Amino acid sequence: MENEYGEQEALTPDENSELDTNTENAEPSEELKKAQELANNYKVRAEKAESLAKQLKTQPVKPEAEAPKTSEPLSLKDIRALQDVHDDDVDQLTDYAKFKGVSVAEAKKLPEMQALLRTKTEERETAQATNTGGGRKATSKDTPEAILERSQSGELPESDDGIKALSEARLQAKLDAIKK
Repeated sequence: MENEYGEQEALTPDENSELDTNTENAEPSEELKKAQELANNYKVRAEKAESLAKQLKTQPVKPEAEAPKTSEPLSLKDIRALQDVHDDDVDQLTDYAKFKGVSVAEAKKLPEMQALLRTKTEERETAQATNTGGGRKATSKDTPEAILERSQSGELPESDDGIKALSEARLQAKLDAIKK
């Protein structure tokens, strides 16, 4: 309500009570019902999550062990076909045979599998040929002179054993100098 100056007037308690009676008699709107239903759903979900969390704290879930893959037994013909195939390629060949719905012997004769097997064989041979430095380095026993040379060039040992060897080498050098 506005007064004669265009300002809003405050409602008196009598006018305010008229507005309240109109809203009390009306039924809750659809939006209000949906909001209440959503609130109830959220409450139920939260309670379920809390109970599950409590249950997991008391009894942690054990990871289910995966069932080992059981392969179908190979026929004698398939075993003979796999005789000259590298162990790493056997699974791939048998999987391809299952995928194509043919026997392992027939899958091995297919040009795409022959090309794959040749490529993998070449890769293995190349890897074997380039694997020349796989062994450990030959360790040479440090002589006192070599230890002293390295320390004079600024290369000091960091380990306790290296420091001990350096101090012994210096002591030995001093003793050798006195004897001469």
